[in-house]
Parts: sequence; structure tokens; C-alpha cells
Amino acid sequence: MPFEIAKLKAPSVQIKELIEDMYAMTRHTRNELKTMVYWSIATHGHEWLRVFPLLRIFGGTNTGKTVTLHMVEDLCRARKSPTGDYITGALFVKIKGSTPSSVRTLISNAANTGDTCIYDEADNFPYEYFEGVYAKAGSQTYKLKQEKGTFELDHSINLWAPLAMNGREVLSDESYQNRTIEITTSYDERGARSLVYEEGQFSVYRQLCADIASEIDWEAIKPAMTRVLDVWAPLRAVAEHLNDEDFLVYVNEVVTQTIKDGLEGRADEGDHQVLNAIIKLAHDAVVNRGESFPMELPFSTIGGEISFSSREVGKWARAMGLETKKKGVFMIHHLTPQKIEEVRMAIGAMEDEWLTGLLDLRD
Repeated sequence: MPFEIAKLKAPSVQIKELIEDMYAMTRHTRNELKTMVYWSIATHGHEWLRVFPLLRIFGGTNTGKTVTLHMVEDLCRARKSPTGDYITGALFVKIKGSTPSSVRTLISNAANTGDTCIYDEADNFPYEYFEGVYAKAGSQTYKLKQEKGTFELDHSINLWAPLAMNGREVLSDESYQNRTIEITTSYDERGARSLVYEEGQFSVYRQLCADIASEIDWEAIKPAMTRVLDVWAPLRAVAEHLNDEDFLVYVNEVVTQTIKDGLEGRADEGDHQVLNAIIKLAHDAVVNRGESFPMELPFSTIGGEISFSSREVGKWARAMGLETKKKGVFMIHHLTPQKIEEVRMAIGAMEDEWLTGLLDLRD
């Protein structure tokens, strides 16, 4: 259908039709495609946001990563010419083999011109730039430049630009993962479902994406309590504006699972291990031996549960804000179910059913 006719339809209807066309040209799920499209819409509101997730297309060879990235290129923010036409030649870049400084310059150029960074073959992306791309407050970086024989700091580098990329390697660091929305591609010998994508064919929707973004109050998005909520906030804003309840349910499921995975991933960290040992010892005392809740536990007893030295237990106990004292031996004291629950919530440890039940009985 010609775009001039499509413009008579509501924006939400046009976006649905766009999603269906993309669905026919890929093996992505509809929610994955909505993620790409809503991220692209949000790039048009990027300048009013304080944090913005990186979008990463992950998969092996011949899985359609580049096609997916080109679809994002068709819809995302781009600079305009004096006559109001979009200039898109600088959006898509293969950065394989590029030096960190050259990538930094590319990002800074996009920040200054109002472009989006679309990077193909980006496994060598310099990850030290993740924070600058993700958070506006950390986007200003510096480099040395030489002026008449004297080295001075160049303050012109700005990394605050929306960035999408693809890659075949897994993001190994959690700090990179939790600033990124990742979509996985997989090989399917059948190829696309029914239609073949032609590079640039969805660019007619770029202005629609910009128009939708212009109707959203981006500055109303407030800081969230967790990183994962911050990451998905711009896409949630788009979904709410388009009344896409299905996608909001999907995002809630992703957020819930991400938080759960994060808690499970942190279970081996020292503070979590010490806290879990305290809960286990308290459970054994109350349930198995019929004693009252232990208000004091020696460092050595806690350490024996997890093969920690008394020094390590003391370090983590103090870091969590637990009171310690020496009474012949060093120990944690003034332990109560309420105090343990406060610490659990503060460090983001997984909920313990027995402790929760104990607190419910005391309420």
C-alpha cells in the first residue's frame, strides 16, 4: 500500500502493519520485532532522556543479523538536510578492525549531528564506551590533543548517541549486559518466512516513527529503582503511547526474569553467601533444634558453612551494615528477622520463604 494512503490510518495501525511485514521477512517473533521498532521510535526522543539502552543483535553466521540491523537503520533517528530530507549515509558502518579512537570519533560525530550509530560486525566494539553511550551524565569524555607543541585536553568528545550493533560473541561482562537490550538470531535453512527484505524499504516509516516520538513526554520518564527498569523505560513509553498491552506484558515478563537471573547470578558473591549462611544457621536453630532465633552468631560458625575465614565473614558482615562485636570471639550481634530482611533487600538477595513466613507471623 502506498505510504500516502497508509498515512490516513492511525499510527498504531501503521506500526502493526510494519511489524507484520517484518515478520514475513525474518524468523523473529513479533515481540522481538516490536522491540526493534519501539527502540527505533525511542531514538527520535533520545535527546530528552537521561539513559538509553544499547540494542544488540546477537547470533551466528548467516542468521540474518545484518538484515535485522538494516531494518533498524530504516526507522531510527537521522540528521536532516536544510530542505528537511533525512540524510542516512553515515548511519550504517562496519567497524570490524576499527581502532577504539576511530569508533569514539564515529559515536561523537553521531551525537553532534543527530544521527544513530548502526554498527555491523561489532564484536570488537570498545566496551569502555558502554557507559558513555548508555548514560547522558557519563557521555562527555576527553582525549589529548597537541596545540603548538603543548598537549591539552580535548573536551569535544561526546558519546551520547543511540547505538545499535550486531555481534557473534556473547557479552561476557554483566555491566555490559545490563545496559543492553539483546535480540538473538538463529539459523534457519528455510530463510525468511515468505518475503525478502530489500535494503531501505522501510525507510518510508522513519517520519512516522519521529512523529510518534514527538507525541511522547520523554522528560516524564523518571529514574527507576533497578537498572533493568531503566533499560526498558523508553520502549515501555512507546508501547503505552500506542496502547500495546501485549508488549507491556512481555516487557514485564522480561524484567521479572532478568531480575531473577541477576539474583541467581549473584548468589556466589560474598555478601550473598554470608547472608544465606546466617539464614541457614538461624533456620537450623529454630526449626531443627527448637531454639529461639539466634541474636548472635560467631564469625567462625558462619564461615564454617561456606568455607570463609573469620576475617572474610567480618568484612562482608560490616559491608552489609550488620553489627559486630568481640565477645571472646568476633561475632555478629543484634540479629533479628527484621534486620536480616532489611539487609536482604538492600543487597538484592533472593527471598527466603522461611524468613518471610517468620516475618508474617510477627506482623
